[in-house]
Amino acid sequence: MMERTDVHFRTLMQHVAPGVRLYTEMAVASGELRELERSEGPCPEAAQLAGADPAVVAAAAQRAERRGFSQVDLNCGCPGAPATAGGWGAAAMAFPERVAAIVAAVVDAVAVPISVKCRLSVRPRAEPAAQFEDLRTFVDAIAAAGCRHVTVHARAAHLDGLSTRDNRCVPPLRHELVHRLAAERPELTVELNGGITTATQARAHLGAIAGVMIGRAAYDDPFLLAELAHGRRPDLATAVDAMADHLDAQRRRGTPPGLILRHLMPLTRGRPGGKAARIALSSLRTDPAANGDAVRRAFAQLTEAERESGTSCPPAA
Repeated sequence: MMERTDVHFRTLMQHVAPGVRLYTEMAVASGELRELERSEGPCPEAAQLAGADPAVVAAAAQRAERRGFSQVDLNCGCPGAPATAGGWGAAAMAFPERVAAIVAAVVDAVAVPISVKCRLSVRPRAEPAAQFEDLRTFVDAIAAAGCRHVTVHARAAHLDGLSTRDNRCVPPLRHELVHRLAAERPELTVELNGGITTATQARAHLGAIAGVMIGRAAYDDPFLLAELAHGRRPDLATAVDAMADHLDAQRRRGTPPGLILRHLMPLTRGRPGGKAARIALSSLRTDPAANGDAVRRAFAQLTEAERESGTSCPPAA
């Protein structure tokens, strides 16, 4: 997710939900890809790339591989205007053979696996059966080129007059079409994205598909992925300690504290004392001298309030 799944958020998730697969922000395949930095920890990480030129995307994939990413993910789902104008993102779904050429170039260029994230279709007004045919045609093309892993946002993309934000909620969800794809193409790893906000919802899909990708819901509640992957929510103090140490290490590199602290705000939501902790964190975000000890003090108010109320983590979904 743009401006969300940066290296600092992924560092948090390395400590909160070890073992889950993490994805970077989408990076347009050009230049040095400075925004793609591998976080340290046990979670495998995929570098999500976007582009329309096979050679350029392949070169970017090689840079990502050298940086330690264990997977290259090609974004064919972004409905934004720049993506549409450039012929990448969701717009590329209208040209399966072009995406297949990109996949083939990446497969030849790197040893790590490639995955593709896409939509159901770029015909939002088409009937579900027609959208499924679009999806199947697209997936068959990229599979023939060497991609064995596809994640489908279970909505069609509306590329004419609908904002990126509205594209996440206005086109209707059709999870059943992703289930059908998985049933018809059992040799592929088919994952589902879109509209999943709780661990209970995610588990309801896992019998029919290989996995789920959770975006904004996991950002709003970082412990959600831990609950789904490990059946429990982790200790808050452990996560806070890890991120306090990360903040101190990043300060020595010249990273503004606010870039890290913004990802800690969701940890306070729905908890006794959360408001006081958010106020403390907000003041630290604009303080260039903020350090790890200040973060620990901010969360100490929250953990003390939880002890007094007899609660710990928010209830499991």
